[in-house]
Amino acid sequence: MGYGGKDEENPASDEETVTEAEKRRLNTPQGEEMELTKIPVKTKDGVYPEMIAGQSDPLIKSHHLKYLLLGFNCFLTLLGVALLSISIWIRVDPEFWEYETTLAVDNFRAVCVMFIVASLLILLIGFLGCFGAATERRWLLIAYITIFGLLFLLQLAALIMMWSAPYSKTITRELEKQIVKQIEARDYDDSSRNFMDFLQNHLECCGATSQKDYKEATPNSCSSETTGTIYPQGCASKMLAYLRTKAGIVGGLALPILLIQLLALLAAGCLIRSLETESRYFM
Repeated sequence: MGYGGKDEENPASDEETVTEAEKRRLNTPQGEEMELTKIPVKTKDGVYPEMIAGQSDPLIKSHHLKYLLLGFNCFLTLLGVALLSISIWIRVDPEFWEYETTLAVDNFRAVCVMFIVASLLILLIGFLGCFGAATERRWLLIAYITIFGLLFLLQLAALIMMWSAPYSKTITRELEKQIVKQIEARDYDDSSRNFMDFLQNHLECCGATSQKDYKEATPNSCSSETTGTIYPQGCASKMLAYLRTKAGIVGGLALPILLIQLLALLAAGCLIRSLETESRYFM
């Protein structure tokens, strides 16, 4: 009779399980198929019964995001090294140093410094991103997103400044004003004379806007050594072209870095969400 009692209880239990599963299936909206995936869920009793759910295994999803974020940050670290090298090269370039010590090109100089600082932060955050993804620490990933988001905005602002500065009319007028001051001081200041000779020889220009900026005789540095003709362009426009070239180099490298940073931020956010989902299932 004991055996018969057990045999009668099992069918009832199986029937209840089927009924509950059938109810969940019937509650599913029409035309929408439910993906049946077995997900182990730890209950209060310490067991892992099978659960029917319309979602994928959170472990698989978090692992994919983890390796994606690791790849992003490794590549980002390499690009950060490249951006740091280019920014330092421009900052210590002897030609640029000759210009910026005499002319007031503070905006461009400040942007170079901003990119150097940003590059160092990229290296640091890239390391933190790799460590946070590898260890799957939620608090570290949140800090990573917060700091990285602020850095992303800083770099975007610096990039806009760098690209817009050489095209600014205010910068153009300021350059012309500074060059005119050097021209006026060349008669009694050797440093101004040497600077203007260097600027005009190197950039193949004359005066601030043209040779008319020289009220007296035009210096030999305004003329081509081969043809003897006076350079038609002023040094302000030539200087701006030089700055545009440098800005193009840094900007061309910064754009893919910004894109990768944006993708890394999205991947980190998705990983945090996946870890939260996983913690509900496995804790």
